Amino acid sequence: MGELKKEKPKEYYDAIYESSERYALPALGIMFYNTLWLKSVLLALELKPDSIVELGCGPGHFASLLARYLPADFKQYTGIDFSDVSVAQCGEKVSDSRFSFITEDLSSYDFTSHFKGSSLVVSHEFFEHIYFELDLFAKMPSGTPILFSVPSYDDPAHMKYFTSAESVASFYRDQLSFNAIYHIPVGDQFIFLAHAVVK
Repeated sequence: MGELKKEKPKEYYDAIYESSERYALPALGIMFYNTLWLKSVLLALELKPDSIVELGCGPGHFASLLARYLPADFKQYTGIDFSDVSVAQCGEKVSDSRFSFITEDLSSYDFTSHFKGSSLVVSHEFFEHIYFELDLFAKMPSGTPILFSVPSYDDPAHMKYFTSAESVASFYRDQLSFNAIYHIPVGDQFIFLAHAVVK
C-alpha cells in the first residue's frame, strides 16, 4: 500500500471544503459518490437502527440523503468531524431535529457516548485518511454493525488504499466480521463499501 505518509491536519480539509465547487453540490449531483451514499442509505434502512453515528461526516452529503428516507421512529443521528468548516456545512444541508453535527477529533473523542439503543456506525471515505481506525473499532462494543467505505486509488491525503475487496477483508480481519463488500465504480477504479460487524 505504499510508504507511510503523515496525516493531514484539519486546516487542510477546512481549505478544501471552503473552496471546492464539487463539495458545494447537493449529494445527488456528485458523480460516483452519490451511488455510494444511496447504497449506504438503503443498507442503513434495512438494518433499522435506533441511532446512527457517522465518523468523518464531512460536509453532510450522506446525512442529507439519509434524512429524506428515515422512518418516523428513528431516534438520533450524530455526525462527527474535526473540520469546523465541514460541520458548519452539514448544518446548512440538514434541518431535521433528529440530526446533530459536532466538531471533535476522533483520535481522542469517545464517540460511543452517542450510541442510543441499537446503534449503527457509518464512515465514508475516512479510514484511508487516518492510521487510528483500529482504535475506533476497539471502542465499539462487540456486535456493533458498521458500514464503511475505502478506495482502490491513492491520493496525497490517503494514508492507504486497497486493491480488492479481499484486501479490505484481510486488512481488518482481526477486528471485523464481514457480511458483504460492494464495488462502487469510480471511473476505472472502485470504492469498496463494506457491511461488517465488530468482533
